[in-house]
Amino acid sequence: MQERSLTEQVEHWARLGEAVEAVVTHPTVELLKTLSHDERLPERLAAADTPAGRRRVARLVRLRGGPKYGIAPDDPAGVVRHETDGARTRGRIQGGRFVANAPRK
Repeated sequence: MQERSLTEQVEHWARLGEAVEAVVTHPTVELLKTLSHDERLPERLAAADTPAGRRRVARLVRLRGGPKYGIAPDDPAGVVRHETDGARTRGRIQGGRFVANAPRK
């Protein structure tokens, strides 16, 4: 994962997908999707959606540390960064990076 946060990992794969789609024909994209199909995915998703699976995910998130991001409850377009020390910063994602809002006066 190259030490990326979850958000950075999603953005990385989205950019990679966009790049592939820009240079590869539609039939080739469909072939890649077919070849990358994993029949175990439904079983693995079901295992993750259990009390034990949720505990495992929560443990992994705690161990990885770093800030977490969420939607601002009063602004669906806004983002809130939750630091490991409990601090929260409002901002937005710009160019794939979190940008804090200017302090309110």
